[in-house]
Amino acid sequence: MPDFDFLLTDIKRQKQIAEEALAKAEEIGRLLKEGSITDTNAQKALQESKESLLSLASSLARNANATTDSANTVLEIVKRSSY
Repeated sequence: MPDFDFLLTDIKRQKQIAEEALAKAEEIGRLLKEGSITDTNAQKALQESKESLLSLASSLARNANATTDSANTVLEIVKRSSY
């Protein structure tokens, strides 16, 4: 039976990065909402950063889920072929 530990480690890391990006985006959103940042250019830059982080988090989460699905499919095929 193949060892899929490397794949599980990669999936966990993708999810961790997605969670970190989401947390940063939420922090930026909070700062913008509180009005802590008054410079218009800084607000715009932070808004763009927030949107990029949310997009990154979403993409990583979707990729991790797709990788999990693929790994499960491969594992099932390997199990069936070993009988």
